[in-house]
Amino acid sequence: MFIGNLKLNVILTEGVYKATHLVTNGNILRTVKFLSAVSLNLKITTKKWLDASIEDGKLLDPDEYPLVDEIVEREQMFNFRDSLEEARKDRQATYPPSKTGTLLQSYKFYFSGSKSEIITLEQIVRSAGGQVIKDLINQAEKSRSGRMGYRIYNKDVAIITSLRQSMKKLDQFVVE
Repeated sequence: MFIGNLKLNVILTEGVYKATHLVTNGNILRTVKFLSAVSLNLKITTKKWLDASIEDGKLLDPDEYPLVDEIVEREQMFNFRDSLEEARKDRQATYPPSKTGTLLQSYKFYFSGSKSEIITLEQIVRSAGGQVIKDLINQAEKSRSGRMGYRIYNKDVAIITSLRQSMKKLDQFVVE
């Protein structure tokens, strides 16, 4: 990518699965790209890193420009650096390394709501290794358990688990 008259060895991509880094405006976001980047263990940094790299004429270590959003971290009760470390450990624990995150790999999700909302949530869950059930009735019939065995959460559980990289402390999202 050319920036001004400086050439950095960077390729801009819109696809999170092709990316190695995510450059943010300095805030933790609730977007598909951001949440997927967390689960996929991308280097998440700020625009300050890009600006400093341009100024220095080479790509600098993005870990020196960490994303810190104290307000969101306090509100959502998590530490973003810890979340990134959990995602890194989880992906490294698989062999061969997983192409998706592993946090949700043993979980199945069914979503209701608007079509655009469902598509967004499905992308977030899949990036964390989870499965999405398209037809809840058939799934329940197959297991012959009806609703037994299923916990029902509101949609925020997919977002919060991706941010926290943890399936703990989710009672506040139970709908029952």
